[in-house]
Amino acid sequence: MRKTGIQEIEFDVINEVTHLKEHQEFLYKLLTSKDSFIRKRIIDQNISYLNHRLAHYLDKLGLPHDVKFASDLGVEITEMALKTAGLFLFNSIISFHAADIRLE
Repeated sequence: MRKTGIQEIEFDVINEVTHLKEHQEFLYKLLTSKDSFIRKRIIDQNISYLNHRLAHYLDKLGLPHDVKFASDLGVEITEMALKTAGLFLFNSIISFHAADIRLE
C-alpha cells in the first residue's frame, strides 16, 4: 500500500448484509400484506385459539360480552345483560374492524 496507495476492498460483508436485508423485507411484505396467503393461513390456524382464550379472559373478568374475531380480523362484540326483575335478555351486537380500534 505504501508503494501504490491503492487499497483492496472486500465486499463480502456488505453483500451478506444486503442479502439479509432484502430477505427480511420480503418476509415483512409476506406477513403484513392483507392479500398475503401466508398471513391468511397463519390467522386461520390461530383464530380459534384466539377466540377461545379471549372468551376465557372475559369469563374470568366477569364481563357480559361475547367477542369473536373473524379470519379477516374483523370483530363482533355481543353484550348480554340479564335483568333479574323482568328476566329480560338484552343483546346488542356491535361489529367493527380491529384496525379501527385505537388503544391509547
